[in-house]
Amino acid sequence: MSNSVFGAAAQSSRSPVSFNMCAFIFVALAARGALAQSGQPAGVQTLEQRVADMQIRYEGRIAALEAQVLHLRAAPTALPVADDAIEQALGGVMLSGVMGRLDQTTRFSNRFNPAISLVSDLVYSYSSRADSFETDNQFRMRPIELGFAGRIDPHVNLIAALAADEDGMTLEEGYAVWDKGLPDTFTLRAGRLPIDFGKLSAMHDHELSFVDKPSTLQEYLGGKALTTGLAVHHWFGVGEVPVRWSVGVGNSLGQDAHAIQGPAAGEQHHGAAATGAEPFGRRGADDFVWTARVTSSIDLGANDDLQLGSSGIFVPGAKEFFYTDPPANTAVASGALGRSIIGIDAHWRHADAGSTGAFTLGGEWIWVRMELADTSAPVPVFSGARNHSQGGWLFAEYAFDEHWSVGARAERFQHAEDSSLVWRGWNCALTWNIDEFNRVRFELGGVDTDDAVAPYGFAMLQWTLVLGSHAHALAW
Repeated sequence: MSNSVFGAAAQSSRSPVSFNMCAFIFVALAARGALAQSGQPAGVQTLEQRVADMQIRYEGRIAALEAQVLHLRAAPTALPVADDAIEQALGGVMLSGVMGRLDQTTRFSNRFNPAISLVSDLVYSYSSRADSFETDNQFRMRPIELGFAGRIDPHVNLIAALAADEDGMTLEEGYAVWDKGLPDTFTLRAGRLPIDFGKLSAMHDHELSFVDKPSTLQEYLGGKALTTGLAVHHWFGVGEVPVRWSVGVGNSLGQDAHAIQGPAAGEQHHGAAATGAEPFGRRGADDFVWTARVTSSIDLGANDDLQLGSSGIFVPGAKEFFYTDPPANTAVASGALGRSIIGIDAHWRHADAGSTGAFTLGGEWIWVRMELADTSAPVPVFSGARNHSQGGWLFAEYAFDEHWSVGARAERFQHAEDSSLVWRGWNCALTWNIDEFNRVRFELGGVDTDDAVAPYGFAMLQWTLVLGSHAHALAW
């Protein structure tokens, strides 16, 4: 934040207060003079004392704000800390009711106006796959992302992301972040929120270094794992090493994908196929999804850092409802299916000394245990059968400067419901960041899988545009 901005903030915070205060003092002194001239001294001493108290109290607060602004101008390198100090000082003045008592309002203050953005993502996808008429060799428009982010009060932020396409508009994310006023460095998130799993799952597609999330994530999590619930985050230092952990609980394991290529291509908000059976009974602790993550970023020198993390998603036994008398479909029963997903991730980044270039090497490995129902019969059989599968990916990316980068990714995983089937794939991408709001990417890739689909290749040309103020939290 520049000094001119701080100066403007100081003037805007002082001018209305000083003007009203001076006007009040002027009226009070005029009243005092009138009383003295009319020979009516009653109440004059009380009025003088009230005026003096108000002057001392409010001028002291204004002087404190001015001192903080001067400190910022003298020490521009301490902006993040100073910015928090100004936020707390201004928040304290507003919460104390001073502005209201002096007939001022913050209702139209830009400080509480939300950041609004639109993200457009157009992809032309070519594929040699035989059965790709509905998904490839055509232009694909991902849903327009409409984003809102802003502070509700000095304590809480609100974040929302809506996805709009030709079929309508859906809520992808919408949650509150209580990040000020809690003990230590704790943060509480509540609402429809992304699950804190790995480094890439929670990221929006337009933030990625490739067109799509890794196929491994699409297979095991549906792309991005979501839930409606709450999560607690906390970070602390071990010496000079920052460590962050989180735990969360939600109603169910939701999945959201806008993939162009991969297992989830063409699917949105997908998951277990709905049977149409009406749920009954009551929910228990086994129906909830429980999540956890711990991660750390280690400074390896002036130009290198290493991030390590481990994540978990646990569903003890979510109920599935089904009909026991097809095709009449009048009787309903239920069975429980559990799932656990464990992942480890690592990312190493080396920044070129004396330039804006950087090299990144990273990957993730995931283990999945899934309970399956036998659906070969008209009535599903919940026998407790389980499938254990695993897989992961490795990628490398080199940024020549702030505009051009090239990357490659390779992955291998077992199918979530049949570990005897293996998927192998590769991608390479060339990205041109014209500026922070305009990006073009060309990507080539290939897939070889053990199922009935023959090996195939694909090519994609992506054009991403961002309108408005748009930013995401650091993924770590």
